Amino acid sequence: MQKEQLRPVYMVYPGLYPLLMLNYWVRIAKVPVVGIMLSGYDSKYRGKVLPFYRELPFFFKKYGWRYSLYMLFLAKLGVQLVICWNFIRELLGKKIKIKTFAQIAQEKGIPIYTSQDFNSNEALNFLKNLNANLIFSAYNNQILKARAIKFPKYKTINIHPGQLPNFRGLDAVFEAMYNNVPMAGVTIHYIDCGIDTGE
Repeated sequence: MQKEQLRPVYMVYPGLYPLLMLNYWVRIAKVPVVGIMLSGYDSKYRGKVLPFYRELPFFFKKYGWRYSLYMLFLAKLGVQLVICWNFIRELLGKKIKIKTFAQIAQEKGIPIYTSQDFNSNEALNFLKNLNANLIFSAYNNQILKARAIKFPKYKTINIHPGQLPNFRGLDAVFEAMYNNVPMAGVTIHYIDCGIDTGE
């Protein structure tokens, strides 16, 4: 009897950490990713979406300059710096070492889907059309509901950038640094209907 081939989909917020992880998986570890789902969900304050020029002062006022610079780099500037670095390397005739989401997708023939709601019918149809049987969620800023979690045959796995249960939420790396934790970590677990819970 032939084993069923894994058909994982990578579900992320399009920041620097997820980009580095995807580069490793697809280009070095040769994980057969069949789809990339990028979160188009923006920050909201009191129910209103904050454009970038309003988002940074909001974070600065609410969380201070350290967190604001950290988020600016990871969420907004990190991928743009990779694009600029790649452009400079190409001008110098050197090989590109880190590729963008779009470059990886084009090179490997992986479809990209951007969504403000990974729980929507459209998002689930994207998964269905790819015949996805495994979801990897990493640095995701959306909460998955039961029907999205239970969609793949082989589970939905979260790669959380902090030690659970101590550092839940999106900013586990910053929280660990801010609290001077001597050793940080990553938690890989199955997603359940809670937030950063599950085995």
